Amino acid sequence: MKTTKTAPPRQARARATREALVAAALTLFDRDGLGAVSVDQVVREAGVAKGTFYVHFRDRDTFLREIHRDFHDRLTRRITSVAERGAPGRERLWRGIVAYLDGCLAERGRKALLFDARAVSSLGEEVARRNAAMSALASRELAAAGYPSPGPTARLVVAMAAEVAYAELVRGRKDTGLREALRRMIA
Repeated sequence: MKTTKTAPPRQARARATREALVAAALTLFDRDGLGAVSVDQVVREAGVAKGTFYVHFRDRDTFLREIHRDFHDRLTRRITSVAERGAPGRERLWRGIVAYLDGCLAERGRKALLFDARAVSSLGEEVARRNAAMSALASRELAAAGYPSPGPTARLVVAMAAEVAYAELVRGRKDTGLREALRRMIA
């Protein structure tokens, strides 16, 4: 007989509270943008006391960094999972870009956070580090496809993909015209 371990009730409640805080923040980020959202609004939306927020997160910046890291970790897993199939090169790069764009659309509140995060000094370093990691992935595919200067080209591809993601965030759905234009640029 297989036994399943479950978290003790206290841990389960703590995890549920933490998830409620994140979900509340994402709803507010999607609606109002990062700059307009305060800890007070997050706790009100989550239906918890303000002190509860500080039990789970040291401060607002720590909270934002954790949301940002979690989103990027999941996006990276999604991208690498999709892109691992097939031979290195343009098609694999494109599959990774589509996985990124679809992942951003699936989690609009988190993506809204990412766009606004560049203006938050405590997140700027994290954003730059994640963009560099995405550029490194793209650079390998571009090198395999025979692109000259794959490193600088990868930075531009990442920036273009981010711009398409932003346009889709604003639009609320895929922009096939922009996606096709980006695909043609890397073809």
